[in-house]
Amino acid sequence: MLPTIPQPAAPSAATNPPARLDHTDTATIRRAMHGVTQLYPGAAGKILSQFLLDWHEFGYRINHGALPAQLVAEVLARLPRQP
Repeated sequence: MLPTIPQPAAPSAATNPPARLDHTDTATIRRAMHGVTQLYPGAAGKILSQFLLDWHEFGYRINHGALPAQLVAEVLARLPRQP
């Protein structure tokens, strides 16, 4: 018989509402979503772009650590500068 692992209680949405992304953050993530498909053509770029879209739409409410922000920063650093 497997032991029962108690689950921590989820924080209440009323006491801990998710922060909203501001316009600058939204534009930055969208630029990275487009740029990642240029840097990584094919399935890899599509998966990374979908990950950023999901993080933009839902994931920023959940703690994913620094990985999504690192991905955005790396993609934008590798893209050619826009005039």
